[in-house]
Amino acid sequence: MSFPPGTFYVYVEHNRDQYLVAFTSRSAADELWRVIQTTNDMENNTRRHSSQHWSVSLLPHEIQGSGTGPAGCFVVQRILADSLDNIGFPVIPHNHQPDNISGNSYFIRSTIRNNLYWFWNQKSNRIELSSTHQTKFLIKRKTPLPFGCLTHQDILIGTDAVHLFPVQDDVDESRFRMITRIGRLGEAKKILFVETQRAESYKNGAFWFRLFDGGFGVQYSSEASGGRVGFVHVATRSDGGERWEFVP
Repeated sequence: MSFPPGTFYVYVEHNRDQYLVAFTSRSAADELWRVIQTTNDMENNTRRHSSQHWSVSLLPHEIQGSGTGPAGCFVVQRILADSLDNIGFPVIPHNHQPDNISGNSYFIRSTIRNNLYWFWNQKSNRIELSSTHQTKFLIKRKTPLPFGCLTHQDILIGTDAVHLFPVQDDVDESRFRMITRIGRLGEAKKILFVETQRAESYKNGAFWFRLFDGGFGVQYSSEASGGRVGFVHVATRSDGGERWEFVP
């Protein structure tokens, strides 16, 4: 899922000290959460209470100011436990968008034209873009994380490979079908199709999660027949697609 650009703030608690941390984006914050998951004992005092409130048993180097990892951040304010009662924390902008949790189902909507959704056309088995039809999709990581974590803390980041499954009429169609890419527009552009699960479909159905931030493009048609205005494909260039958001 593509998040709106801009600074993203997180409260981080460590040994009763509290940090107000500013990230370059929410995606950068989620990347640092993955670092925390790999270095912390997730059964101890490390918890993701929300996307903007974390408790950690081991403070990552990035917040200590000595890290050079991909999740660039800046500690805006640190308040020691002894001074919390007297100082308190400033109010930060609240983000209402849900976490990108592996195994959850969402509608997929354009961030540019928010009346257009991904739609599984079962007649053609293509993934189309529609203003009148929409399909919910199960987003699930291809490979399990190498450490244990609670389901609601299994947050997807751009470097994760995921599989996409259409879900219809409250029935889990993921047992039978999944989205794959087929080179109908030439080798560079590959249309998204829905196919029965098999070994080959698993190979062609693995997508980098970062594609939702501009890697999926749309081939618009000249006529918006029945509200369907085009079909979705993998863009030729990384910046050749649109940005997409998840709607629960």
